[in-house]
Amino acid sequence: MRVFKGHGRGSQDGAQDTRTPASLSHDQMIGADRAGARSARGGLRAGVEAWCQRVDLAPDLASDIGSRRWFRGLATLVGLGAVAFAFWPDFSAVEAATFTPLEERVRDEFRSQSIAPLALGADSGRHMGASPLVRPLASVPERPRIDLVSTLGRGDSLSRMLGRAGVGALDVAEVENLIEGTLSPSEIESGTQFDITLGQRPGPRSPRVLESLNFRARFDLDLSVERGEGNTQGPLRLVRHPIHVDATPLRIRGKVGSSLYRSARAAGALWPRSRRTCAPSTSISASTATSAHRTSST
Repeated sequence: MRVFKGHGRGSQDGAQDTRTPASLSHDQMIGADRAGARSARGGLRAGVEAWCQRVDLAPDLASDIGSRRWFRGLATLVGLGAVAFAFWPDFSAVEAATFTPLEERVRDEFRSQSIAPLALGADSGRHMGASPLVRPLASVPERPRIDLVSTLGRGDSLSRMLGRAGVGALDVAEVENLIEGTLSPSEIESGTQFDITLGQRPGPRSPRVLESLNFRARFDLDLSVERGEGNTQGPLRLVRHPIHVDATPLRIRGKVGSSLYRSARAAGALWPRSRRTCAPSTSISASTATSAHRTSST
């Protein structure tokens, strides 16, 4: 097939156009069979569109009840509902894979990929045996400093408590000698907490050096046993930290209930228990706990 230019179209200068006409191959031409199929499809589509425009498939079911148009809308509704129910999911139990007994080796492989509960150690992974490449360590590196808190129990002694904490016997004896200058170690009440700091070991099998020891000896006194600054081999020294207690007389006024002691404690007064009681709703006025105790006794 050849395509020619229109008659009378030449170049701009009026000369004869000597260019050859364009040629199209047979594959580039629209065949008659293809054009006929396209026209057939176009006619079918046009017919369907015309039928949908002429026939109302979704009328208002609230009007013309019982008419042919109403039944046509009802049929559309039922058909769409049936299609929707056809895709209704099945709620039956989902079938799992068939259980097969696992061997001990396979079970260990699954266990190595899991994390055990915290109560059982929370271990994971495989535990491999030592091979010939594993060698024992000559010495394990230790922390240069350890801070711990030790509590003096009932019936316990200061020396035994310090020994269990890791303090050497020489340091324990030196600490007891320093404390005895202020109070006897047996006078320290049970339940007293000691803040202990241990330094490095002077030797491989030697106990750690005691760097500092802090505790509250009395209600108004804190004691510290420590070494010199930066000198871990020097002697220990005792440092007193007095706690100032306000001894200003305090006036307390309140009502006495069934127990004078409990009423005074609730009001903020501290004194030994009194075996005598006052009548309920009795008012007391005292400058100190001692004067209030004398007034109640009289």
